[in-house]
Amino acid sequence: MSKAYAARRSLLNRFSKRFRSMSWLASCFQRIIRDIEKTIGEGKNMSCVAWKSLFCSTDYAGLGFHDLYSFNMAMLAKQAWRLVMNPESLLARPLKACYYPQRDFWSAMEAHPTLAIWRSIAAARPVLDCCIRMRIGNGRSTANWGHPWLSGKGNLFLFTPRPISLATRNRVSDILDPLAGSWNTSIVQEMFWLVDNFRILSTPVSGEHVEDRLFWSLS
Repeated sequence: MSKAYAARRSLLNRFSKRFRSMSWLASCFQRIIRDIEKTIGEGKNMSCVAWKSLFCSTDYAGLGFHDLYSFNMAMLAKQAWRLVMNPESLLARPLKACYYPQRDFWSAMEAHPTLAIWRSIAAARPVLDCCIRMRIGNGRSTANWGHPWLSGKGNLFLFTPRPISLATRNRVSDILDPLAGSWNTSIVQEMFWLVDNFRILSTPVSGEHVEDRLFWSLS
C-alpha cells in the first residue's frame, strides 16, 4: 500500500467520523427542539404569542426579547461611536477618505455610489445625536452649528439659524473669552436668539488648556 493511498484513506476515515458526529449532533438538536415544542404546547404544536408580549421585560411577565429594529439601530450606533472615537481604525480610515475627507463624522456628505455599510451607519446618527455631546474646553474643535454641545436635556443644538455671512463665528472658541476662561457674554447676546443665550451661558467650560471631547451624556 503506497503512502499516498494510506494518507487518502486516513483522511476519508476522519471525514467520515466527523460527518457521523455532526449528523448525531444535528439529530440531538432536532430532538431537543421537538421536546421544547411539546413541553410548551402541552402535546400540541407551539403556541403563538404576540411579539409585543415576548419583548416586554421579565418584570412584566415578558421574555425580555429585544425589539429587533431598536436592537439593530443600537448596534449600528455603537459602530458609529467607534468611528468617532477611533478615527484611525481600519474601518474608519477608508470611510473617512470616501465620505468626509475634509470634514468630521457629523458633517459627512452622502456620496454616490454609497456603500451599504455607510448607509446603515449613517442611519444611526440620529441615535447618537440625542445621546452624546461635546464637553467644551478651548472650543477650537467644536462647531457652533452642527455639533451637539449645549447643556440641558432634549435638543443639544442651536435653535438660532446660521447666518449667511462668511464672517460668521463658526467655532465655539470664537464666542469664548480666553482670558476669563468663560463665555463672552456680549458676543453671545449679539449672535444668538434669547432661547439659546441661556443655554449657552449655562454650559460649563473646562478651560483654555483643555481640548474639547465627546462624552456619552446618558452615563
